[in-house]
Amino acid sequence: MTEDIEVPGRLVCAAERLAATRQGAWLVINVLSPIDRFVMRRTKGRQGSRARGNPKLLLHHVGAKTGQARQTPLMCLSVDDYWLIVASKGGAPNHPAWYFNIKAHPAVTIDLNGQSIPVQARELEGAEYHAAWRLATSRFKGFYTYQARAGGRRIPLIRLDRSES
Repeated sequence: MTEDIEVPGRLVCAAERLAATRQGAWLVINVLSPIDRFVMRRTKGRQGSRARGNPKLLLHHVGAKTGQARQTPLMCLSVDDYWLIVASKGGAPNHPAWYFNIKAHPAVTIDLNGQSIPVQARELEGAEYHAAWRLATSRFKGFYTYQARAGGRRIPLIRLDRSES
């Protein structure tokens, strides 16, 4: 009985360690995300992978340069009445494209748990950033590795608040 409880814990820890490696981050970004995008589009975020118990959402955004509709599956942290997403890109030295898109067009929509939810994206700064970073790293230790790998790039944290439209 005890072994049944420990195995999932070990698998979750192993998956987290893998995702924190360069190869694991590449796998998540280039293989698992396209699969999640396909599944999540069809289920409005009801189905998709999870990262250490944290759900994934499907972010609908508009290209900053192209104006074209984009969808990006992202791990999110549910916090009280908002969601937090992390622009880590697996610790790459540059920000992910979706980050520039939501900076240019912060009114976005997320699909989560079968619902499409209009939200307003806002990058966190100062004390609010530091508190959110502590929360993010407590829920997924891989963010520490991503920050170290990102070099001088500070990984942005984006707060998503429900909007009326």
